[in-house]
Amino acid sequence: MGGPGDDRGEVIGAPDDWDGPRFFQPEIDPHAQAATGIDIKPPRLIKQVPPQYPINAIRGRIEGVVLIEAVTDIYGRVTRINVVDGHPLLRGAAVQAVKQWVYEPYIINGLPKPVMFIVSVHFRLNK
Repeated sequence: MGGPGDDRGEVIGAPDDWDGPRFFQPEIDPHAQAATGIDIKPPRLIKQVPPQYPINAIRGRIEGVVLIEAVTDIYGRVTRINVVDGHPLLRGAAVQAVKQWVYEPYIINGLPKPVMFIVSVHFRLNK
């Protein structure tokens, strides 16, 4: 990762104001959660491996966000990845990093469940 005066750039797995991944569980209405008594604990990122900024993207001064649809298993390991959006030169690095991320499991009523969500990987060059 780049430091001050370093042209390699900075890679950030999530912006400072990011409050976590977006979750897609259509069978559970979040507004009805309290009324039904369903106890949901969303996954929390516990191991984040930063992506390596691709050299061709650095040379081309390419910055951006790669959106990745990720699925975790009952242990919080990323088991499936699908790139939703992002510059082609940044996608591979984002995928390789997110494959290594680990989450606390998604818990519904005390039981771990697989879950699909979207994560964003930000690539910014040092100015």
